Amino acid sequence: MDQEQRIAELEARVAQLERKIAALQPQKPTLTGINNVSPAVKSHTVSEKKEPTDWETLIGRVWLPRIFVIVLLVGIVWAFKASIDRGYITEPVRIVLGFIVSGWLLWMGSRQMKHQRTGLGQVLLGAAICIVILTTFAMHMLYGFIPASLAFPLNIIWIAGGVFLSYRHRSQALAVLSSLAGVFIPFLVESHNPNSLFFVAYEIALYVTFLYVAIRKQYLVLYYTSAALLQIVFFLFFIITGGEEGSTFAVGSIIQHAALLLFFLRQTVYMRSQTGMLFTTFVLTTVWLNIAFAEVQVEWMLLGIFVLYGSIAYALLGRNRKKAAVAISIASFALASYILYVLENENETIMILLEGTLALYLGIVLQSKLQQITGGLIYGLSLMVTIARDIEFVVSSVTFNWCVMLITAAWLYKLLKQKRLFKEEKVLRIMGVGYAFLLLVFLTEITGAVMREMSFEIMQLAISTVWALYAVAGILYGARSANKDLRRLGMALLIITLLKAIFFDLPFLSLLVRAVLFIGLGVIGLIVSRFFYTTK
Repeated sequence: MDQEQRIAELEARVAQLERKIAALQPQKPTLTGINNVSPAVKSHTVSEKKEPTDWETLIGRVWLPRIFVIVLLVGIVWAFKASIDRGYITEPVRIVLGFIVSGWLLWMGSRQMKHQRTGLGQVLLGAAICIVILTTFAMHMLYGFIPASLAFPLNIIWIAGGVFLSYRHRSQALAVLSSLAGVFIPFLVESHNPNSLFFVAYEIALYVTFLYVAIRKQYLVLYYTSAALLQIVFFLFFIITGGEEGSTFAVGSIIQHAALLLFFLRQTVYMRSQTGMLFTTFVLTTVWLNIAFAEVQVEWMLLGIFVLYGSIAYALLGRNRKKAAVAISIASFALASYILYVLENENETIMILLEGTLALYLGIVLQSKLQQITGGLIYGLSLMVTIARDIEFVVSSVTFNWCVMLITAAWLYKLLKQKRLFKEEKVLRIMGVGYAFLLLVFLTEITGAVMREMSFEIMQLAISTVWALYAVAGILYGARSANKDLRRLGMALLIITLLKAIFFDLPFLSLLVRAVLFIGLGVIGLIVSRFFYTTK
């Protein structure tokens, strides 16, 4: 019996030990356990900890070299100035020293880059390029040692060296610096008869080179700066030459835009930036065309741009919808500009209205926000022009423009509502209120045109009557279609009509006209009030 008892106690102890061992072992989290973890804990465990900024490395490796290379250059300039003032350094010696310092900086910069000291190496290489260009400038402009025919190709060699270094060391800073120095080289070479054609050809060749580097190496800053610098130097040289030969600069701007278009179609590295640059250069090119060419020539060029981008959009529609949308947008702006040139005031307004409607329709169908913005801008411009013109006669081109605008606006509103383009209902409500206001303005203008031969008090009486009837129509239609917004707008307009009668019409109306006006408004108000009692 004692033996059996001892065996039972031993088995109980073994079972207890097994339970303790099982409790000590790490358990895998079940799916239920994971789901029960709070969102705060989840986000804390999943998200990586953001590493703190290493200010010591940032300042020591990036900013200190940039700051102190400037200090070094200033010191060198002061030392040069002091030595020149004391007569220690002659002009030939200055030139030789300039090339020696530039070569030493080039050697030191390449060495630092080799040892992975990128920030310091880039600064030293950039300083080498600046000093060799300034030395060549001094050798040509200040001391007259070499002619312009030699100074210019020398500077081209230095810029090519800068491009090579930036390409070799993958340095965007060197590329931007080389671009900045390159575009201003023609201004560092003395010329009594500046040649605009040679200048534009040089700048375009330089720009295409840096554009290729920017796209190939994905240098976004270089992409922007090279494009901006080209237009800046075009403008400066145009002013320096007295505003002559504008056609040369216009052609240069066209070539820049064409180069951007080719790279955009061939290789899209950053869609938004390339799209924005295409639009920007299109606008600048249009400005240059207006400066340089006659109106008829500008018309044909704008028509050609429209046909070009329309063809590109058609070709890309089935392959790349985003690029096709960009092409359609630029084509829309080109067509709008062409219409503004070709047609008269009344005709151009209705054509731009129709074009804006078509552009918006394409944007909605293609689901392209860019095209929707383009169409909205074009349509909005024509809308403002239409509203700004008063209707003097009922039968007139202005009245026809108003009718087209109201019809297209109603159609676009219905289309936007069907496609559910806006997630928030507030946007559609605001658009509906805007359309109701446009219709009120149209009715006011038409009433004024009909009553233009009548006296002022009769005209105001007619306008107030039209407003009241319009308000009642809105209330009735809102009740029939169960639209609270229309009913509220109608009531608001009734109140506004009453306020207009009291504060604006009353001082100028005779007693009889006042009586008629207030009796009419009173009857309308009572009917509308009674209507709300009998309608659910």
